[in-house]
Amino acid sequence: MCTLYSHKINRSLLALFLFFVCLGYSHANQWGVMATGLPDQVTTKQARGNVSYYILKQTHEPILRRDDGQNYTSRILSGWSRSVDYTRYTLCPDTSLRFSSNIPFSIEVFRRHLDVITKQFDPIFSLKQEDKCFIIKFEKTRKSYADFLTLYENAPTQKESDKVESGLGPFFVKTISAEKIALSRKKPLRNAYNEIVLYEYHGTSDPNLANRNIKDFNLIPDFDVPKWVPLEYVGFRNVELKSVALIINHPDPDIRKTIYNCADVQTLRKAYFPQKSGYYNIQNILPIGIAEAKAGLPAQTCQKRSTPPSVKTPIVLANWMHGNSEGLNKFTRQFNLKTNLRLKVVDFSPHELVKVFNKKPRPYNLLVLVFDAVRADPNAFFDSFAKSDGFHDFEIPVIKKLYTELNREDNDGKRKVIAARIANEILDQSLALPLYQSLRTLYYPKEIKNLTVGTGFLEYPEVGDLKW
Repeated sequence: MCTLYSHKINRSLLALFLFFVCLGYSHANQWGVMATGLPDQVTTKQARGNVSYYILKQTHEPILRRDDGQNYTSRILSGWSRSVDYTRYTLCPDTSLRFSSNIPFSIEVFRRHLDVITKQFDPIFSLKQEDKCFIIKFEKTRKSYADFLTLYENAPTQKESDKVESGLGPFFVKTISAEKIALSRKKPLRNAYNEIVLYEYHGTSDPNLANRNIKDFNLIPDFDVPKWVPLEYVGFRNVELKSVALIINHPDPDIRKTIYNCADVQTLRKAYFPQKSGYYNIQNILPIGIAEAKAGLPAQTCQKRSTPPSVKTPIVLANWMHGNSEGLNKFTRQFNLKTNLRLKVVDFSPHELVKVFNKKPRPYNLLVLVFDAVRADPNAFFDSFAKSDGFHDFEIPVIKKLYTELNREDNDGKRKVIAARIANEILDQSLALPLYQSLRTLYYPKEIKNLTVGTGFLEYPEVGDLKW
């Protein structure tokens, strides 16, 4: 905020001086982001979405953190502990915090929240209040409960409207629309970013590619990052914990199998992303760096179907990318000839896809999707294949069962075995075809004084912590 003071100096010079000071302050004060597919809501239920998760990292705060990958800390608890056998957890909320000016982080709010989320983790538990703390007891060892409390989908949250929830993070949602989502810091700070603005990306003709208020171009395709950014920003070469896969949303397992085996990985990814370079081949949906990931191309053996399917409805491939029509049309013609299927490409804007992504039945059968590890755990990749609100219009009971077993297993060795079974089952059921793991350079402004190189920051910066 710029403030006028009464001094006996030339008013015109003062006004001009303040104009440039405020202009410079406003420029430095704002953290702009370009993103493909802004969400139409900001809620913890959408924490699995890339852009939604980016926003939640600014507006919400999980109960526990594990920033170094080993030690747990908390910004919203005044204290916490667990028993040696992992059956008892004590959590003490910091009730000086507030979701907003009207909603405090009270003892009762935390009690209700703990009750709801812990039932999702393990329905057999007890919850008791002692003074200003809560004690959660399980009947058996529940080592993974601490990890469960680090998830943003389990962060304390309060409904502000039909579209927005507020959390205990430093920012709140000021405005939300299809084109722009603006966040403001609850308590403005000097030499810090007090405004975050996310802009919907519209391709290579987007005027925001020249906007110097954009500080983060890392959510758009790397080949679309403007040429001035590598010259003015600091770059970090990074193998991302993200996998790109073709989601196969078709109820007929035979047709899914044909699509899986005949959609040649190298041909499809080049057709869909014609300007992309720098691939890491992966055999399952897990990127290298996650337990049970495997390097190399997935095994494919294409056999032409003797007859077309009895259902005449075409198989729809949703295309949200720009500048790839020629390559996709060629791929479609070749695919139809060698399979005897009828594949059709339908263009969707990213925002259109966001609206239909979680609504059944989806208007597509095939979707190229980027999904990633919001945490270094296979669960981050499996949940959307196991849950009823996942990627598909149908459920696969065996994956749902294995996923439940994985969440309730605390033995690391057994968890690895179950994770490998789920990864293999996704391939065996032809639910997703792995395309690649991305290698790209991420860019951040040189003005940041406390720039820390680490996976968490590089993937999703916490803007509230950055200083300039």
